[in-house]
Amino acid sequence: MAFSQEGKRVVSASRDMTAKIIDTSTGDLLTTYAGHKKPVFDAAFCVVQEQVVSCGADGKIHLWNTKDSGSVSGMAEKPKDDKPVAMMGRERYPF
Repeated sequence: MAFSQEGKRVVSASRDMTAKIIDTSTGDLLTTYAGHKKPVFDAAFCVVQEQVVSCGADGKIHLWNTKDSGSVSGMAEKPKDDKPVAMMGRERYPF
């Protein structure tokens, strides 16, 4: 889990193969990134605040945009599902 520089958002990494961004003032889920094929170990905001980097058991590092992530009123609604802009890593991982 990591906070954005201004502290308005937090990104979490999960065993459910997603990374999620949450608004710290409301607790609303802003976006979910589901591009990994295995559990996500870590996620962090980049210096460019409109991007997040995440990595996991799939042996890849994913870079994805968050610029158009908007607030969702309550957890029942489906947030925007962000798409990767870049990936790097091995095709096979020993896990």
